[in-house]
Amino acid sequence: MNGRNVRDVCLKSDRVIIDNTQAFFERPLAHADTLYSARKFFGVPDGGYLYTDAKERIELERDPSYYRFDALLKQMDLGSVSAEPLFQQNEHYLDTCGLHAMARATQRILSSIDYARVRTVRNANFRFLHEHIGKYNQLQADFRDVNGPLCYPFLIDRGSQLKQVLIEQGIYTDDFWEETASRIPADRFEHHLAENLAALPIDQRYGQAEMQVIAQVVQKFIRR
Repeated sequence: MNGRNVRDVCLKSDRVIIDNTQAFFERPLAHADTLYSARKFFGVPDGGYLYTDAKERIELERDPSYYRFDALLKQMDLGSVSAEPLFQQNEHYLDTCGLHAMARATQRILSSIDYARVRTVRNANFRFLHEHIGKYNQLQADFRDVNGPLCYPFLIDRGSQLKQVLIEQGIYTDDFWEETASRIPADRFEHHLAENLAALPIDQRYGQAEMQVIAQVVQKFIRR
Protein backbone atom coordinates (compact mmCIF):
# COMPACT_ATOMS: atom_id res chain seq x y z
CA MET A 1 0.00 0.00 0.00
CA ASN A 2 1.18 3.52 -0.73
CA GLY A 3 0.45 6.61 1.34
CA ARG A 4 -2.72 7.47 -0.59
CA ASN A 5 -4.17 4.00 -0.05
CA VAL A 6 -3.42 4.14 3.67
CA ARG A 7 -5.21 7.48 3.98
CA ASP A 8 -8.24 6.06 2.16
CA VAL A 9 -8.40 3.13 4.59
CA CYS A 10 -8.19 5.47 7.59
CA LEU A 11 -11.12 7.50 6.25
CA LYS A 12 -13.28 4.38 6.15
CA SER A 13 -12.46 3.07 9.63
CA ASP A 14 -11.64 4.56 13.02
CA ARG A 15 -9.79 1.45 14.21
CA VAL A 16 -6.60 1.24 12.17
CA ILE A 17 -3.04 0.30 13.12
CA ILE A 18 -0.54 1.28 10.43
CA ASP A 19 2.62 -0.80 10.01
CA ASN A 20 5.18 1.60 8.56
CA THR A 21 8.19 -0.54 9.44
CA GLN A 22 9.09 -0.51 5.73
CA ALA A 23 8.03 3.11 5.17
CA PHE A 24 9.99 5.21 7.66
CA PHE A 25 9.36 8.54 5.92
CA GLU A 26 5.57 8.26 5.69
CA ARG A 27 4.19 10.66 8.28
CA PRO A 28 1.74 9.31 10.88
CA LEU A 29 -1.93 10.10 10.41
CA ALA A 30 -4.16 11.54 13.09
CA HIS A 31 -6.07 8.99 15.18
CA ALA A 32 -4.20 6.02 13.71
CA ASP A 33 -1.57 4.23 15.78
CA THR A 34 1.56 3.90 13.64
CA LEU A 35 4.67 1.74 14.03
CA TYR A 36 8.12 2.52 12.58
CA SER A 37 11.40 0.59 12.49
CA ALA A 38 14.62 2.61 12.66
CA ARG A 39 17.01 -0.30 12.23
CA LYS A 40 15.67 -1.20 8.79
CA PHE A 41 16.78 2.20 7.51
CA PHE A 42 19.74 3.30 9.62
CA GLY A 43 22.91 1.90 11.18
CA VAL A 44 21.43 0.96 14.55
CA PRO A 45 20.98 -2.55 15.99
CA ASP A 46 17.50 -1.96 17.40
CA GLY A 47 14.90 0.69 17.98
CA GLY A 48 11.51 1.71 16.70
CA TYR A 49 8.78 4.27 17.22
CA LEU A 50 5.10 4.11 18.10
CA TYR A 51 3.00 7.17 17.33
CA THR A 52 -0.34 7.23 19.15
CA ASP A 53 -2.82 9.74 20.53
CA ALA A 54 -3.73 7.39 23.39
CA LYS A 55 -3.38 9.06 26.77
CA GLU A 56 -2.20 5.94 28.56
CA ARG A 57 1.54 5.34 28.80
CA ILE A 58 3.53 2.33 29.98
CA GLU A 59 6.89 2.40 31.71
CA LEU A 60 9.45 0.20 29.96
CA GLU A 61 12.85 -0.94 31.13
CA ARG A 62 15.63 0.49 28.96
CA ASP A 63 17.60 -2.13 27.03
CA PRO A 64 21.33 -1.45 26.36
CA SER A 65 22.41 -2.00 22.77
CA TYR A 66 26.23 -1.72 22.85
CA TYR A 67 26.77 -5.48 22.61
CA ARG A 68 24.65 -5.77 19.46
CA PHE A 69 26.75 -3.40 17.35
CA ASP A 70 29.08 -6.23 16.28
CA ALA A 71 26.96 -7.05 13.23
CA LEU A 72 26.99 -3.44 12.04
CA LEU A 73 30.73 -3.08 12.58
CA LYS A 74 31.45 -6.32 10.70
CA GLN A 75 29.18 -5.13 7.89
CA MET A 76 31.23 -1.93 7.62
CA ASP A 77 34.53 -3.84 7.47
CA LEU A 78 33.62 -6.98 5.52
CA GLY A 79 30.25 -6.36 3.86
CA SER A 80 26.64 -7.41 4.43
CA VAL A 81 27.01 -11.03 3.33
CA SER A 82 29.81 -11.70 5.83
CA ALA A 83 27.85 -10.06 8.66
CA GLU A 84 24.57 -11.87 7.98
CA PRO A 85 25.00 -14.60 10.69
CA LEU A 86 25.45 -11.90 13.34
CA PHE A 87 22.39 -10.05 12.10
CA GLN A 88 20.41 -13.29 12.38
CA GLN A 89 21.56 -13.70 15.99
CA ASN A 90 20.38 -10.17 16.76
CA GLU A 91 17.06 -10.85 15.04
CA HIS A 92 16.52 -13.89 17.24
CA TYR A 93 17.20 -11.84 20.37
CA LEU A 94 14.82 -9.07 19.31
CA ASP A 95 12.13 -11.65 18.52
CA THR A 96 12.24 -12.96 22.08
CA CYS A 97 13.30 -10.09 24.37
CA GLY A 98 9.93 -8.38 24.68
CA LEU A 99 9.21 -4.65 24.84
CA HIS A 100 11.91 -2.25 26.06
CA ALA A 101 12.53 1.46 25.90
CA MET A 102 14.98 2.48 23.17
CA ALA A 103 18.65 2.19 24.15
CA ARG A 104 20.55 5.42 24.79
CA ALA A 105 23.21 4.54 22.20
CA THR A 106 20.49 4.04 19.59
CA GLN A 107 18.84 7.34 20.51
CA ARG A 108 22.16 9.18 20.24
CA ILE A 109 22.87 7.84 16.76
CA LEU A 110 19.34 8.52 15.49
CA SER A 111 19.52 12.12 16.74
CA SER A 112 22.60 12.79 14.57
CA ILE A 113 21.15 11.66 11.21
CA ASP A 114 20.45 14.06 8.33
CA TYR A 115 17.03 12.63 7.50
CA ALA A 116 16.37 14.95 4.56
CA ARG A 117 19.58 13.79 2.87
CA VAL A 118 18.76 10.13 3.53
CA ARG A 119 15.36 10.47 1.89
CA THR A 120 16.82 12.32 -1.11
CA VAL A 121 19.49 9.65 -1.69
CA ARG A 122 17.03 6.78 -1.37
CA ASN A 123 14.61 8.42 -3.79
CA ALA A 124 17.38 9.06 -6.34
CA ASN A 125 18.70 5.50 -6.10
CA PHE A 126 15.20 4.06 -6.45
CA ARG A 127 14.47 6.13 -9.54
CA PHE A 128 17.82 5.24 -11.12
CA LEU A 129 17.11 1.51 -10.82
CA HIS A 130 13.53 1.91 -12.01
CA GLU A 131 14.72 3.84 -15.06
CA HIS A 132 17.31 1.19 -15.98
CA ILE A 133 15.60 -2.12 -15.08
CA GLY A 134 11.97 -1.18 -14.41
CA LYS A 135 10.85 -2.53 -17.80
CA TYR A 136 11.73 -6.05 -16.59
CA ASN A 137 9.89 -5.70 -13.28
CA GLN A 138 6.72 -7.77 -12.97
CA LEU A 139 5.47 -5.55 -10.14
CA GLN A 140 3.11 -3.05 -11.73
CA ALA A 141 2.86 -0.73 -8.73
CA ASP A 142 2.60 3.06 -8.67
CA PHE A 143 6.22 4.09 -8.23
CA ARG A 144 5.74 7.79 -9.00
CA ASP A 145 5.48 9.07 -5.44
CA VAL A 146 8.36 7.31 -3.69
CA ASN A 147 9.18 8.69 -0.26
CA GLY A 148 12.51 7.40 1.03
CA PRO A 149 11.69 3.74 0.25
CA LEU A 150 13.31 0.76 1.97
CA CYS A 151 14.47 -0.96 -1.24
CA TYR A 152 13.71 -1.34 -4.93
CA PRO A 153 11.33 -4.34 -5.13
CA PHE A 154 12.26 -6.25 -8.28
CA LEU A 155 10.17 -9.27 -9.28
CA ILE A 156 11.02 -11.68 -12.10
CA ASP A 157 10.43 -15.39 -12.73
CA ARG A 158 14.01 -16.36 -11.81
CA GLY A 159 14.26 -14.02 -8.87
CA SER A 160 15.60 -16.67 -6.49
CA GLN A 161 18.49 -17.32 -8.89
CA LEU A 162 19.09 -13.59 -9.32
CA LYS A 163 19.39 -13.17 -5.56
CA GLN A 164 22.10 -15.82 -5.48
CA VAL A 165 23.98 -14.12 -8.32
CA LEU A 166 23.77 -10.79 -6.50
CA ILE A 167 25.15 -12.34 -3.30
CA GLU A 168 28.04 -13.84 -5.28
CA GLN A 169 28.78 -10.29 -6.50
CA GLY A 170 28.75 -8.98 -2.91
CA ILE A 171 25.30 -7.38 -3.25
CA TYR A 172 23.08 -8.41 -0.36
CA THR A 173 19.31 -8.57 -0.82
CA ASP A 174 16.91 -9.11 2.06
CA ASP A 175 14.45 -12.01 1.96
CA PHE A 176 10.94 -11.02 3.00
CA TRP A 177 8.24 -13.48 4.05
CA GLU A 178 10.56 -16.51 4.03
CA GLU A 179 8.01 -18.52 6.00
CA THR A 180 5.30 -17.79 3.42
CA ALA A 181 6.72 -19.95 0.63
CA SER A 182 6.41 -23.13 2.71
CA ARG A 183 2.77 -22.43 3.62
CA ILE A 184 1.29 -21.38 0.28
CA PRO A 185 0.79 -23.51 -2.86
CA ALA A 186 3.45 -22.96 -5.51
CA ASP A 187 0.89 -21.72 -8.07
CA ARG A 188 -0.20 -18.77 -5.92
CA PHE A 189 1.12 -15.26 -6.57
CA GLU A 190 2.07 -14.88 -2.90
CA HIS A 191 4.44 -17.86 -3.23
CA HIS A 192 5.98 -16.35 -6.37
CA LEU A 193 6.40 -13.03 -4.56
CA ALA A 194 8.06 -14.55 -1.49
CA GLU A 195 10.42 -16.70 -3.55
CA ASN A 196 11.34 -14.40 -6.43
CA LEU A 197 11.19 -10.82 -5.15
CA ALA A 198 14.69 -9.30 -5.03
CA ALA A 199 14.78 -6.38 -2.59
CA LEU A 200 17.57 -4.41 -4.25
CA PRO A 201 19.53 -2.14 -1.87
CA ILE A 202 19.15 1.60 -2.41
CA ASP A 203 20.12 2.97 0.98
CA GLN A 204 22.06 6.11 1.78
CA ARG A 205 25.45 4.36 1.81
CA TYR A 206 25.25 4.12 -1.97
CA GLY A 207 25.13 6.47 -4.92
CA GLN A 208 24.76 6.32 -8.68
CA ALA A 209 27.98 4.33 -9.18
CA GLU A 210 26.72 1.50 -6.96
CA MET A 211 23.27 1.61 -8.58
CA GLN A 212 24.95 1.29 -11.98
CA VAL A 213 26.73 -1.87 -10.81
CA ILE A 214 23.46 -3.37 -9.54
CA ALA A 215 21.65 -2.50 -12.77
CA GLN A 216 24.42 -4.08 -14.86
CA VAL A 217 24.36 -7.30 -12.82
CA VAL A 218 20.58 -7.53 -13.24
CA GLN A 219 20.69 -6.77 -16.98
CA LYS A 220 23.44 -9.34 -17.56
CA PHE A 221 21.45 -11.96 -15.64
CA ILE A 222 18.28 -11.29 -17.64
CA ARG A 223 20.10 -11.53 -20.98
CA ARG A 224 21.67 -14.88 -20.29
